Amino acid sequence: MTREEFEANVAAYGAQLHRWPEQRHQAALTVAGEPWAQQMLAEAAGLDLLLSGPGQVDPARVGRAIGGVTGRIAARPAWRITWQQWLAPVTGFITAGVLGVVVGVAITPQPQPELVAVGQLFAAAMSYSDSALLQGLGG
Repeated sequence: MTREEFEANVAAYGAQLHRWPEQRHQAALTVAGEPWAQQMLAEAAGLDLLLSGPGQVDPARVGRAIGGVTGRIAARPAWRITWQQWLAPVTGFITAGVLGVVVGVAITPQPQPELVAVGQLFAAAMSYSDSALLQGLGG
């Protein structure tokens, strides 16, 4: 087994030679006595230790951690939760209202003078006829 092959196998299978595939295990045992191979195995052993994760976790410690977190969550003031819950919808409604007013003002056409005059004439005619009619009936 060459140095590059040994290095690739250490990267793939770790420092514990008994975990290697059987056909590579025998070749690795012959090379494992070399100083460079010992150094590679030592570095890989440190990585294996980190990747193996924590050994045993005390169940009491887990219970204390969970209890502490739930206690902090329960101790939060209720108004904070309520404030955060209504902030997003209210902000959305206000934004929609402001945008509606802006768009409405932007697309509203300017009054045309001849239409304004017709409207005023119609309003005057209606108010005159109503008042004359009412005077004739009441009088």
